Formats: sequence, C-alpha cells, structure tokens
Amino acid sequence: MASKDHQIKNGGWMFFLIIFIDMLSNGLIDGSKVSNPKTEESEDDIIKCVDIYKQPAFSHPFLKNHTIQMKPSSGGLRERKNTKLLQEWNKKASCPEGTIPILKSQKFSNEHKVASVLSKRMQPHVFDVNSGALEYCQFIINSGTYFGASGGFNIWHPTIYGEEFSSSQMWVQAGSGHDLNSLEAGWRVLSGETKTSFFIYWTTDIDEKTGCYNLECPGFVQTNNKIALGYDILPISIYGGKQYDIEITIFKDMKNGNWWLEMNGEAVGYWHPAILTSLSKQADTISWGGKIYNSQTNGRHTSTQMGSGHPSNEGNGKASMIYNVRYVDELGGFIVPEDIKFLESNPDCYNITFGDTPLNDRGMYFYFGGPGFSKDCP
Repeated sequence: MASKDHQIKNGGWMFFLIIFIDMLSNGLIDGSKVSNPKTEESEDDIIKCVDIYKQPAFSHPFLKNHTIQMKPSSGGLRERKNTKLLQEWNKKASCPEGTIPILKSQKFSNEHKVASVLSKRMQPHVFDVNSGALEYCQFIINSGTYFGASGGFNIWHPTIYGEEFSSSQMWVQAGSGHDLNSLEAGWRVLSGETKTSFFIYWTTDIDEKTGCYNLECPGFVQTNNKIALGYDILPISIYGGKQYDIEITIFKDMKNGNWWLEMNGEAVGYWHPAILTSLSKQADTISWGGKIYNSQTNGRHTSTQMGSGHPSNEGNGKASMIYNVRYVDELGGFIVPEDIKFLESNPDCYNITFGDTPLNDRGMYFYFGGPGFSKDCP
C-alpha cells in the first residue's frame, strides 16, 4: 500500500513538472506572456514580457557580459508627452519592471520578410535617386559632425500596394559604402497591415551582414517596459482635422558612447558603441523624411502612398509634416540646422514643401509625400 501511495505521489509530481515545463516553454513563466486586447485587426498580435537580461541584444557577441544602463546619463529632450494612448496593448495589460515587451506576430513577421529582402537587395540607406525601386523625400544635413537628432512626426496610415511599404522616419548615419552605419526610427506601414507601427532599424554595413528591424536580431538594448517596438501606434491624424504625432530623438550619451532612442521624451533603449563602426564616435549625416518601395508593377508606378497620401503643397493638417527638426551638437545642445539639402527622388510622385510660415511650437518644419500613381505620376 505504501508502494502504491509512493507511485501516486511520484505521478503527481511528474504531472505538475510537465505542466510547469509547458508553461515555461510558452512564456507563461519567466515571460509573463500578455495578449493585447482582442480586436479584429490585431488578433494575431501578442506581447510577450521578457526578462530584460534575456532580450535578443544579449545574444550579440559584444554584449554578452554587458550591464544595462537603465537611463541616459546626459542629453535627451527631457520633455515628456503622454504616451499611454499610443499603444493600446498597455491600456489593459502591462509588463512588470525588469522585463520588456516584445511583439510576437506571425502577420508582422511574414510581411517583414518581404521588406527585409527588398531592403538588402536595394541597399535602402544609399541615396541613389536612380534606384528605380526605393523612393525618398528627404531633408538632409551632411556638412558637419553630429551627435544626434530629433523631430516630430504626425501619424498617418498611407495606402500600400501589393507587397510594398511606406515609412516616415529619421536617419542618423556615418561612413560610406560597405562601412555605412545607420540608426533609424519612425513609423511605417507594411502591406496587409491595417494600422501604423512604430519601428527602429540599424545596420553597420549597408545591410550586407548586419541590420534588422526592432528586436529581430541582437543589437538594440531595450530598457522601456511600456513601448513595444513594431507594435501599432494610435490614433491616426485626420485629414483636415485633428493631428496626432510622436517626437523621436536619437542622441549619443557622451559619458559612455551609447546612442539612445527616445519617443516623446521617454527613453526606449540604446545601441551600444561596441556594435557600431563608423558611428562609434559621431554621425556625419542626418536625414528626416519618407521612403516607399515601388515595385513598378505592369511597367508603371504603383499607388503606394507616402506620408498622408496627399501632396506636400496641401500643407498643415493635410500633408504629412515633420517638425522641430534639430540636430545635437558636441555639447548636447539641440540646434536648428542651416545648411540643408533636399532629396526628391521622384518629384512627380512625392515631393517636399519647406514650411516658411511660423507655426506655434513647430520650429523648423516641412511637408512631404504624395499619392503615388496618378496623372502626374505615371
């Protein structure tokens, strides 16, 4: 009888052990898997809360023994906006301190494969106006040394054709050719997506062997437990109506060399200088603007929109805007640029209009974008 009781006890322990292992492997323990509020558009999106020291960055060979810096020691805007409405998942769920939210979405991953292949093939960070595939509207400074940049971006949801994409973003870059380093952040829409998402990107070799979006490879060290990279941001600006925006800052912490990312004045995380080459010291080019991929289906331009999908000359509340355009100098000051260049790779389809009329709290600004295929964009 005692032997039978012993077998039952062992069986019970084995049952609970199997359940525990299953929960562990599915992220329910030491991962606090959190589903976002179920909606028809985003029912496949899942936020998984991951221990901050088990995030992808620590798989990078240069970061295996890295101690996380939780806050910048210098720099940043120090101006915080209310971000609680930007990502709906954390209205009903949250990740505890000591963890970070990571998006697990099959829909996002499948669509990203297309964008990733195109990015590597077309080398999107080279300003080649004759590429015939990736098209830009950019506001560029490249006549000095820079230690960061910032800008405000109103949020839109441009229409995407086929397997194309559209983004509004900022680039912080150094180097050239195969040694081109690029740190990027902004919003984008991929094909099939019903919402606009916040994204980051980095590469140190023009996408040849390094580089990825969000946390899809080791590199970016996230410290924020409220902002999920790659997740939807809401609400969207209304054409001719209320405008919604995000402010993005990338700056170098002069004490330790980390390149920090802030959204609306809140630190998101950083790129450690050990993973960079040309950007380990400073940037030589800063850009703000839009980018789309045009697959030239049937030998003509496609209908993928940039920005709001309306021409830049429609102006405030109608065209996509980037405002408070500034770079960071070696003292950590935010400076309005003077020596400015514009890049319109296909001005018949997408263009830029510089804002020469002062707007409240907008500083230096410009409008950009367009509808894609039209009578003016064959």
